[in-house]
Amino acid sequence: MTHTAIGTGRTGAALEIPEASRASAELELARIHRDVMRVRYRDLGMATARAGVHLNHAERQVQASARRACQQGCSVQQIAAQLGEDIGVVRSWIIEAAGSSEVPHE
Repeated sequence: MTHTAIGTGRTGAALEIPEASRASAELELARIHRDVMRVRYRDLGMATARAGVHLNHAERQVQASARRACQQGCSVQQIAAQLGEDIGVVRSWIIEAAGSSEVPHE
């Protein structure tokens, strides 16, 4: 059986560890690292799902604000410019809310 000398930090002292034990320790470290990465991956997936929910909520808030702005007299062009959104998209939000194909303040 072969051995590996590992320094202990003290002058002249070394610890003899069999290669099999060294390999076993390396496997254990690899297993722990893999388990940690699995947890992080799962946490990332959950965080991504939560972020998606928050993004959907924010999108609905923007759409509702755009509809209210139109009802209060802002033009679709003004709303689209302020939001940095395509005019057609803003128009569709307002039409959807109004229940008709006409957009006020065009």
